[in-house]
Amino acid sequence: MATVKVSHRVLFGDTDALGIVYYGNYFRYFEIGRAEWFRQFMKPFTHYVEQDYYLIVLESFCKHRKPARYDDVIEIESWATDIKLISFAFEYVIRHSETKEILVEGYTLHTTTGKDGKLRRFTREFLAELKALAEPSLLAKPKRRPTFNEKHEDSTS
Repeated sequence: MATVKVSHRVLFGDTDALGIVYYGNYFRYFEIGRAEWFRQFMKPFTHYVEQDYYLIVLESFCKHRKPARYDDVIEIESWATDIKLISFAFEYVIRHSETKEILVEGYTLHTTTGKDGKLRRFTREFLAELKALAEPSLLAKPKRRPTFNEKHEDSTS
């Protein structure tokens, strides 16, 4: 199974006034796991940047079950899934290292652009390697919610 587990101690600067991890920092933890996954199974991000491939986030989701607190050691588990021609996803589970309780689950959906910001297709080699390492999706993804404009398009006519 092509998953990575990374241990990380929660820093004081990652927490709010109550000593609980600020919710936005979980996306940074996701990035820690994703970057380590690429290092272990493919190549570090710098390799792709040198070839004018920039990994961008199209969508992100994080479900909070229990808070992580200052000085907790957490385990970030990451794996690639949902590989398509121009996008792929990573899923994440963050657990408390001692209790093994799930604190957070989430995913990020990605594509690549060049430095000019235009979408770039993955190389065949990249796709083949990613597909060979991909895991089935384990997390239930939320249903897409309509955008503000979609909700209100009838009222603007």
